[in-house]
Amino acid sequence: MVTITRIRWGRYGSYSGPFYYGTCKWKLPETHDFLDEAFYVTQAAEGSLNSVNMYDRCICTVGSIQFCDAYPQLSVMKLLGRVIEEHPDPTAIYAILQPVLNASQSEFKKNARGQWRFFLKGKEVNSKRMQQKLYLGGSSGLTGEWSKEQTLAAKTWASCFASIFEDQHAQNIQAKFTKERLMSFVQFAAKETIFGSDQPAAGSTDETWAHVLQAAYISFAVNNPTWAAKALKVATTSTKFKKWSGGYVIDCLRSLVYNRQIKLYPIRYAAIRPELEKIYGIDLPTSANELATSTLVADSNGNFTSNKQLQKKLAELGYYDGKIDGILGKGSGIAMDSFRRDHDLSSQDNMSTIVLTAIHESLPAHLAIEPVTHTDAIEDDKTTPAVMVPAAPKNTDHAAMAIVPATPDDATATSTNWLTTFLGVIKWIIALFTKKKN
Repeated sequence: MVTITRIRWGRYGSYSGPFYYGTCKWKLPETHDFLDEAFYVTQAAEGSLNSVNMYDRCICTVGSIQFCDAYPQLSVMKLLGRVIEEHPDPTAIYAILQPVLNASQSEFKKNARGQWRFFLKGKEVNSKRMQQKLYLGGSSGLTGEWSKEQTLAAKTWASCFASIFEDQHAQNIQAKFTKERLMSFVQFAAKETIFGSDQPAAGSTDETWAHVLQAAYISFAVNNPTWAAKALKVATTSTKFKKWSGGYVIDCLRSLVYNRQIKLYPIRYAAIRPELEKIYGIDLPTSANELATSTLVADSNGNFTSNKQLQKKLAELGYYDGKIDGILGKGSGIAMDSFRRDHDLSSQDNMSTIVLTAIHESLPAHLAIEPVTHTDAIEDDKTTPAVMVPAAPKNTDHAAMAIVPATPDDATATSTNWLTTFLGVIKWIIALFTKKKN
């Protein structure tokens, strides 16, 4: 049982109220489908199965994706009703609820339409004001508008909801309930764009990237469906990359994180990135800051090279012996300067030039000769974000939260392709210097 003493007090905007972080995370089954993956990723940013939040306009939110109960959504009542119906011992759930039902003179039952609802003193709870009376003891939920009695009443509700979802059966029911509703957060236009009929071939690299974007998108849409849809539209109408390529997905992720300039979204990215990498075996920008300012060097198919991959290439060539973490600090700077000297590159040559030269020096010939200009980065870690996406706010680098994944193996190029590519690089560098002189 989660006692009242474990319930904490939080504040968001003009609201304050009780909350519980939760301790019960849903685990991805060995045999799973895409919705399992999307749920697992979304949970990383939202909470635990027994999380409770009662300090915002939703009045009461519960569960791994924080179902909002504010009228007319009533998602917590719907979830609780499902638990009562499907739990092998519903009396155990009622036993947990009984203290708060008694204290608030309420009951939980089906209404005349067969819908599970709370009834307060005999009247169905069907408005926000009635919910405030039920859950908050009559408080508005605004900071400074809580009495001791109201505080105790709200904390009691929070402890009851958290305790219900410590139960394994209740957790399984919540997981099923959640997966059934994930796609309801995806608005029509977004559904047509990334969940439509033009899905990539099964088993292809593009399919992997498609699932990365789809799972990440759902995690943002759960928070705000409208904002997620607008951010996706900005990215998909401005990107220069082929649909479903790595570059296309990175552009979409960048827009989802930064298009609305919401302070918590870089933290959301930091939370879901390790899970996306673990499930799909891909390499994403290590932090939200790197996502905003990452150097993308791409071929015509949108395959991109990140800061982390640059470090790996420089390490393979003997220039860098530091940590492969995507953070271009002093050690990376020294390695890049040494590489410039050995390859007759000017100190003015930007990161894209170094990436291209280093990659062509070592491995794949399939990368393009020219860098993608709209994500061309400047040296010394001061980079320019992509066009159409607002610049990242300062101090949004959450690298401390990041897990450094393994980098995929590179493809081996034939000698003929290597020679063609090398000559192309030389031609591009000459053109670059000519442009600067002019």
